Amino acid sequence: MNGPHPSSPEPAPPPPRPTGTFASYIHNIRDPPRSAPPPATSRSTPEYTPEQENQAKAILRCRTLFQVLGVERGVDEADLRRSYRRLALSFHPDKCRAPSANAAFQRISAAYDTLSDTAKRLAYEWELDHPDGG
Repeated sequence: MNGPHPSSPEPAPPPPRPTGTFASYIHNIRDPPRSAPPPATSRSTPEYTPEQENQAKAILRCRTLFQVLGVERGVDEADLRRSYRRLALSFHPDKCRAPSANAAFQRISAAYDTLSDTAKRLAYEWELDHPDGG
């Protein structure tokens, strides 16, 4: 027996494709045209450079949050935001595949979260000025 099994039903034919401008528009919303698959990438080459990994590790070695963002202590809000955005774009896990990039991105985000909030920043600066707590 080479044909289909007698008890298995045949698949239903696809519904007819709508015609006309509006009908085509509605059909494309429900069933968007398929795009070509992304090209295959070779896994033998790393998706990051050694420089990216070294920069991420340098961020992790920084002692202060100001050093993490690469700004001076008296920086204004605009320069702080500019520095954060530049670093966040560079080390975002979707952009940089270096092994230390995720940790560096988290440290950058935490630094900006602390330094962009006035109360948190004042408390952090006080801790810097009084390392022994007194």
